Amino acid sequence: MNPASEYRQRLTPFADALRRLHDLLLRGERADADLLEALTALYLEGQRLSGMAGDFQGELDIDDFEVPDERRQLRPNAISVAGPVQYYAGFFAPVADFVNGEDPVVGDLLDDLLDICGDLLPGLRAFDSGRDELLGGCHFAWSSLPGFWHWGQHALGAMTALHGQLHVSTPEPIEDRAED
Repeated sequence: MNPASEYRQRLTPFADALRRLHDLLLRGERADADLLEALTALYLEGQRLSGMAGDFQGELDIDDFEVPDERRQLRPNAISVAGPVQYYAGFFAPVADFVNGEDPVVGDLLDDLLDICGDLLPGLRAFDSGRDELLGGCHFAWSSLPGFWHWGQHALGAMTALHGQLHVSTPEPIEDRAED
């Protein structure tokens, strides 16, 4: 197998996870569990790619694959997919913020989904172009710092909000809970 084919093969699981998330948003149907699974898979693949961060090969500039107003175009579908909970509480750096007495910030599930797509879809379009010389740009856009830190924070916030929406959105009052 030639080096470009091997590189593409190593990036394909991330591209597939991103494509799954994007397809969910394009469908525009409420899908909390599917959305949580897609974000989790994407985050895990991003973590795997960030471990390969020193391997960037080829052209890193993929700006030609950005689409103006993409956030605005995805917004109506993302609203439908995300469901009724748009805002949630969170921390940017949970341990440090807690230790330092920081108050939680307001997270926005819709903004999370749109920022993730805004950060990552140009790389997917470059990847799908089939041009091997752009694989390094895809890899860099998906896994470099601050890229992974930024979209990863959005993914973690969205995953937390969706988990709450799916599993703990209507907790029992403490006094009504059974003893452990």
